[in-house]
Amino acid sequence: MIVLADRERVIQVLSHLVGNALKFTPAGGQVTLSDVPQAAEVRFAVLDTVSAHGGRIWAEREPGAGARFYFTLPATAAKSGPASETCTQAASN
Repeated sequence: MIVLADRERVIQVLSHLVGNALKFTPAGGQVTLSDVPQAAEVRFAVLDTVSAHGGRIWAEREPGAGARFYFTLPATAAKSGPASETCTQAASN
């Protein structure tokens, strides 16, 4: 499949994604870059420690409204509180 795009911009995007993945992947970790042809596009992915923890990361874009970036991590049955409570507890230890 051939993709028509601004080569320099695509390299810039992939460079940022791979750079961030490498920056935050611990020693001995793994970063994987993949491309998957789909019906009318190619999906590129950079997989790092978020996926290693069983989570997902993605972005959504709405024309005129900007982009949103999300990630998920699997929840456990253990007691959990709001993120601000967890951060406060961690900071006080």
